[in-house]
Amino acid sequence: MTDIPRFRTQAEFLVNDAPAAELAAVFEGGGSLGHGDDLRAMIVHELVLAEHDVANDPLVGRWARRTHWRHHGLGWLPLELADFERSPGRRGVRFEQEWEALLADRSIDAAGRATEVVETTTDDYTRRAGQPFAHWAKHSNGKIDAHEYLAADAVRDDDLCDLLVHAAPAFLGGGRTLRAIPVTLAQVWLRLYQAGSAAGYYAPSPGGAHGRLHAWQSIAALAGAPAAANPDDVARLARTCRWFALDVTSAWFWDAWWVSDVALACVGPESDRVAVIAATDTD
Repeated sequence: MTDIPRFRTQAEFLVNDAPAAELAAVFEGGGSLGHGDDLRAMIVHELVLAEHDVANDPLVGRWARRTHWRHHGLGWLPLELADFERSPGRRGVRFEQEWEALLADRSIDAAGRATEVVETTTDDYTRRAGQPFAHWAKHSNGKIDAHEYLAADAVRDDDLCDLLVHAAPAFLGGGRTLRAIPVTLAQVWLRLYQAGSAAGYYAPSPGGAHGRLHAWQSIAALAGAPAAANPDDVARLARTCRWFALDVTSAWFWDAWWVSDVALACVGPESDRVAVIAATDTD
């Protein structure tokens, strides 16, 4: 079993603090000095997150372009950042203030239109959508609630809250307020990356490389991409969707800290499909 916390620490040290020669030694000879593919894969995507030109790096790029490691989960990811990943908040810059301001301002008034809805959630969707929060549930006191719905009609922005109240997912249990706030794909990715890369209350940090993978996996599920889709297909579908942050007050959330309460929704790629993910953690 991969020791992710140990490799994550090594990868972050090699990328951020180690002499260049020490980093290069991990990839010397195509990476044949006893270093495992797990460590090298993490280094590759820590470098990608640091906006290093991995594909054209004379040493790291040679290993990264090889097909032998594509079986590795991290091998699915692109070797350069997508446009929606290029946010300064990825490194924690003003993210808390920006997200709180976002929730305070731009909610949509509910139309009060009754929309019939059928739940279509699968185990595959639940697993993939919840990946950024899996370490919360496994190692801490985290809960995850993921759902897919098919509406009888096209879902307008102002239908979303009424639809969710009618569908009654667990995270609305005992709810007193529900607001939907339009957000960008970049903001959704950043929220998922922040959760997927950071430690939970008792859960160790998976690190940036796996946080990136888990954010992509969740976006793929939310956007309705099949499990076999490649990153280009996921990004294309995700860009056609409408994305929302859900501001929820309910008994389901632990409400211990804003970072550890997450609720997001996606409408699309078809206008009658709605997908939601909610998660919470506490000490």
